[in-house]
Amino acid sequence: MNISRIWHVSDLHERRNPDHNRAVREKLAAIPFDPASDLVIVTGDLTDDGSEAQYAQVRQHLLPFAGRIVICPGNHDYGPLGNLYDSAAVKRFDKLRDALGAHKVLDGGPVRVLALDTCLRTANPFDFARGRLGWWQGKRIEWFCAACERAGVQSVIAMHHTPFDASWALRLVDADRLLRVAEGRASLVLVGHEHKERHVRNKRDGDRGDRTYWISAPSLARDGADPILISPSDQLVRPRRTA
Repeated sequence: MNISRIWHVSDLHERRNPDHNRAVREKLAAIPFDPASDLVIVTGDLTDDGSEAQYAQVRQHLLPFAGRIVICPGNHDYGPLGNLYDSAAVKRFDKLRDALGAHKVLDGGPVRVLALDTCLRTANPFDFARGRLGWWQGKRIEWFCAACERAGVQSVIAMHHTPFDASWALRLVDADRLLRVAEGRASLVLVGHEHKERHVRNKRDGDRGDRTYWISAPSLARDGADPILISPSDQLVRPRRTA
């Protein structure tokens, strides 16, 4: 699959309030999406409590991007209020991913994408909101980035939880591990969860190694929040606002 542009959105928080959902729907509909070369990445919290009705609504909003979309689960997608794990909500997310033809691993020519699940399967509301990368997914990042480097393509990692939020209640439990395995290996890491836009460019091991660009997308439900357009090239990722 050829990818010339990536549209990064996050935290739609589909709710019962029609006015809230209308704003999100209009922003998604306004994306000048090219089905031949564009990709949409949604980094979690597509719904607000993982209910059947909310999943049905968000499915309709995302159908125009079917087959060229990556979705990552957020804590609100997996349970009520984003605090309690609900196995039925998890099944609804998997059903949505299948209905949209969403990719977990995507080879996009000069760009490859890996989608991760950072939701903790726990009833502890604080841990569930924080999320965890885990040992296995950390190894997947290492292997994925190594394969991309050998192939000479850019590596894009997508997940919901962030390692950068200042709030202990929202920051990834094993944020240090994520930074250790991704910094200087991944070309781009896309996250959400904190409901604000943030761009971080770091280098692992001081001045050695390649830079990794981290982008946190704002909640699309917020006033003034727009999809982030990312234009990959051979060696450069140039994120910019659509406005």
